[in-house]
Amino acid sequence: MDKEEKTGGGSSGSSISVPLYPWLSNLESTLNSTEGTKALESYLVRSDSLSLLEFIWACDGMKSLVQENPEKTDQLVSCIYKNYIMSGSLPCLSNGVVITIAQLLESHFERPDPSDCSKTFMKMKTESRSACIDVNIFDQAKTEVEAHLRSQVFPLFVKAVGNGSVYVGGRAGSGTSTSTASTLASHPEAFARALCEKLEGLQMTRKKDEK
Repeated sequence: MDKEEKTGGGSSGSSISVPLYPWLSNLESTLNSTEGTKALESYLVRSDSLSLLEFIWACDGMKSLVQENPEKTDQLVSCIYKNYIMSGSLPCLSNGVVITIAQLLESHFERPDPSDCSKTFMKMKTESRSACIDVNIFDQAKTEVEAHLRSQVFPLFVKAVGNGSVYVGGRAGSGTSTSTASTLASHPEAFARALCEKLEGLQMTRKKDEK
């Protein structure tokens, strides 16, 4: 049974069930609450689907970052595409959206080789160097991920909070998250920057190993 509080309905004895935590009423309220975000993150870590939330933060962060640094657009787009879409981390995406994004990228970058994970960032085509790719390229994908979270994941999360399998306050029933997401959720641009720095670090390590 979901945790809830009941408010009296007067002499009639009727009652109205309301969520124990105000942010638990809907996905948007949860994501706008630090406490709610940490609880949802813990739940997603346990269900091996944290990439859903990270993708949303990465997309929001990219748009924030490129307002001041438009030259970083291509690097960020490449990073997000390879880390979340090309890797298959978002199975909820429709084939149509994935194909559309791939076609847009093919016009700007050299076709990536999925089997070659040593190339963190895709190589830009020579003729495309003068113009950055559209920063809104992932908008439809983000909409689909949010819809999946709202309709499929969030109801299960609410039940998990209600039955005590997810503890509010940064703790989870089977451990806490090792992700940096909870500390960067309120600053999506920092999350996007950290993601790129992480992948750049992996790229440098692989280059050293190849020598």
